[in-house]
Amino acid sequence: MNYKLRGFILAEVITVRATSIFFGVVQKNNKLVEYLIAGHAFQSECKQVSDSVISENLALTRRDGKKMDRFSLLAIAAAQSCFEDGKLTEKEIYGCEIFLGNMTGGWTYTEPQLRKLHSEGLLEISPYLASAWFPAAPQGQVSIHLKVAGLAKTVTTDRCGGAQAIGMGLDRVRANYQLVLCGAVEAPVTPFVEAAYRKAYSNSDHLCEGAAMLVLEKASLQSAIDENRPVLCNEVSRPLLASHCCKDELGEMLKTILTAQDKENISLVILSMNDDVSTKKDVTQLIQQTINSRVLNIIDLENILGDALAVNSAAAVIAAAEFIKSKKHSRVLAISVGHQCVSAITLSHPEVLLE
Repeated sequence: MNYKLRGFILAEVITVRATSIFFGVVQKNNKLVEYLIAGHAFQSECKQVSDSVISENLALTRRDGKKMDRFSLLAIAAAQSCFEDGKLTEKEIYGCEIFLGNMTGGWTYTEPQLRKLHSEGLLEISPYLASAWFPAAPQGQVSIHLKVAGLAKTVTTDRCGGAQAIGMGLDRVRANYQLVLCGAVEAPVTPFVEAAYRKAYSNSDHLCEGAAMLVLEKASLQSAIDENRPVLCNEVSRPLLASHCCKDELGEMLKTILTAQDKENISLVILSMNDDVSTKKDVTQLIQQTINSRVLNIIDLENILGDALAVNSAAAVIAAAEFIKSKKHSRVLAISVGHQCVSAITLSHPEVLLE
């Protein structure tokens, strides 16, 4: 082996050590790739994760569970599953950092409490309401119940929140923080949130709950190859300014994030967005015009998994990682489009980086 190649193999990259995903239609990444390839249309009866699936993965007592919103329960289940998938030791878990995205907060706990406030009065409100509903509750509950002592932050924007949390995790690992748990969690299936969603999108048939998390770790390129770990290459997120249309902002962002090799070799784009048909068509056309790969597949997560808001942008990255691990694609682009932001993340199989 020549010295130049040897030095490159020893270079450090940011790898996906573990993943976990909880949707009504798929859990723990079981057959995620096969499910997405099959392209089954989302069914409205799959809006929520089964209670039995959540209870199997909870590291807390029933009494503690009653104090939490459903999105915190999902977060603990997904984080625990992710740590198990990566075979993290207690010491590694203790030092891990947390970055989670969220868009709506905890309405499964809040909404019934607000109804009690209006119908029965202030004395009927649970003392745990304040700690149950706010968007940062999942990161706090994961820290407490799974004994994670690292820095913990929550990103609350739009459906790009999960991708942005992963982007923050990427920056932390680049700055030599060893392990970061990042992703997103939502539990928006309540009458009030569904009514608001219907006002924006005409119906709420695809609105669902979910959790999607991964563990990022810096490793040598050789280790990534040996362990078949996907590499997180780049992440860019931008605000959508009132003076710019979504297509223009996304076009500028793709110019920033995509290398010449990316444009020639990306064979799969995983898209997270829920907007009018014309906007989705514009975004799809822009992707096809930008990427010059001979074969390009585009998967629309919302049509298959449902719309779990900020979770879908994190799920897009996890799906990309799982496609790479299965060696069905070697370079993948995950794109998220929200009403406030646009985000893109590129992933690669480590062997491709040697080319």
